[in-house]
Amino acid sequence: MAKVTEYKQRLDQNPKDVEALIFLGNANYDITRFDKAGEYYTRALEMDPTNIRVRTDLATSYYSMGRVDKAIDEIRVVLMQEPSHETALFNLGMILLNNKKDKKGAIQAWETLLKEHPNSTRAQEVRQKLEELKAQG
Repeated sequence: MAKVTEYKQRLDQNPKDVEALIFLGNANYDITRFDKAGEYYTRALEMDPTNIRVRTDLATSYYSMGRVDKAIDEIRVVLMQEPSHETALFNLGMILLNNKKDKKGAIQAWETLLKEHPNSTRAQEVRQKLEELKAQG
């Protein structure tokens, strides 16, 4: 809690303190206050719009709040900046499959993930999901 207080004080002194915004976003995310986390992440991105890690966290926050389309929008921004971003590709595939019922889009995202990261920790899970999808037709 002392760290949270410290970063809140830093933010009071400098509302554009990106490190404090990210820390407070992460702290709120960890206690499932996704709306508040999203506010901090959005403010951090106003200062540094190319921060892929924060944008990925914002997408996850949106998803956790049930704002699926906003999550997809943020993931697509990440992929425009870094087309091979592993977490973004994985999450996009999951959202497209589970929330949008878009098998083709999920397959495309996951095939890109495997092409770019064949030895990733998620590779086996993704291969299994792809096999299941392709077996379904």
